[in-house]
Amino acid sequence: AAPQPGPGMQPAPFPNQNVMASGQRQAAMAQQGPAPAGQGQGGMPQSASSRIDPKQIPRPQVQLGDTSEVKIFETRSGGSACQPPASTSAFIVRDLGNCGPRYMRPTLNQIPCTADLANNCKMPLALVVQPMALPHPEEEPMQVVDMGAAGPVRCGRCKAYINPFMRFIDGGRRFTCNFCSYINETPMEYYSPLGMDGRRQDANQRAELSRGSVEFIATKDYMLREPMPVAHLFLIDVSYNAISSGVTAAACGAVANILGDIQGGDKAKVGIATFDRTVHYYSVKPGRQAQMLVVPDMDEAYAPIPEVLFASPREAGEELKALLQEIPSMYAQALGKDCCTVAAIASACKVLEH
Repeated sequence: AAPQPGPGMQPAPFPNQNVMASGQRQAAMAQQGPAPAGQGQGGMPQSASSRIDPKQIPRPQVQLGDTSEVKIFETRSGGSACQPPASTSAFIVRDLGNCGPRYMRPTLNQIPCTADLANNCKMPLALVVQPMALPHPEEEPMQVVDMGAAGPVRCGRCKAYINPFMRFIDGGRRFTCNFCSYINETPMEYYSPLGMDGRRQDANQRAELSRGSVEFIATKDYMLREPMPVAHLFLIDVSYNAISSGVTAAACGAVANILGDIQGGDKAKVGIATFDRTVHYYSVKPGRQAQMLVVPDMDEAYAPIPEVLFASPREAGEELKALLQEIPSMYAQALGKDCCTVAAIASACKVLEH
C-alpha cells in the first residue's frame, strides 16, 4: 500500500504530473506581477454581480401565491392610486375611484416617464384587460348607471365616457377630458355646481364620478340592429349505434326537460334536427303535426329555410315535447350504421348563420 503523507508533507503526485515546489510557484507569481484591476488570480475577470448589494434589491412585500389570508385592497389612498397586490394572492377590492386589478392590471407597477427610459429598461409594458372577470364573493357588485334616453355623457372629440378623472370647470358648466384635454359643454340635465374643493357636489352620489368600474346602460343608438332572439338547434344522433345504446332516448329526454327553462325566455327559438346517413329537420307549428325536411346531399350540405325550422317553446312547447318523445320510436327499426356527423354539423351551422 502507498504510504499516507504526514503533517506538512505534500501528497504523492499522480503519474505524469509535473510538480512545482512552493517556492517556485511564489517566484512565478512574482514574475507575473500583480493582477490588473477587475481580474482575479489567474487573470480571470471578476463577476460584476459582486458589486451589487443584495440588501438593495427590491423584493415584493407579499410572496407570490400567498393565499393564506384574504386582504382588503383599497384602490386609492391619500388622493393617489395604490400598488395592486400580487395576481396570485387572495384579496377583496374596495373601489374608491380606480379600477380594480381584476379588471385592469399593468405588467409594470412603475411606468417609465419617457419613451427612451421605456426602451432602455427592456421591460414589457402592456395592460391586461378582463372586463368579464369574476369578482370576489364578498366584493360589492359593480354599479349600473342609467342616464336615460340621452345615454352616457361622453367626450365630443375622443368619445371617452365620463369618469372620476374628468375635471369640471367654469362652475360645472364645462368639463375637460382626461384623455384628449378637449373642453366639453356639460349637458343641462347633468349639471351640478362645484364645491369649494373644485369637485361636483354630487360626485359621491354618482357612481360614474366616484368608482373606477361601472356599467352604463346603452341606448338604441349604440346598436346596429335590434337584438335577435336566442336560437337553439338540437342535433340528435339517430344512427343504429345511438338507438341501440339508448343515447338517442337520453338526448331527447334531456332536451324535453329543459324546454321550460331555456336561455332566452319567451323570445327563445328552438329547432330539432336528427341525422344518420342524412340530415332530417323538423318544422313544428302550434296545433299541427311536425313535418320532416330531409337533406340528402352530404357532399355539399345545405340548410333549409330557417324560418320554418324554429318554434317558440312558449307557443309550441307541447308539440316539441311530442316530437322528442316520438323520435326514438321513429328510428327504432333503422339498421344502417353509417353516420354523417361532420356533414350534419356543417348543415346546422349554416342554419344558425341565417
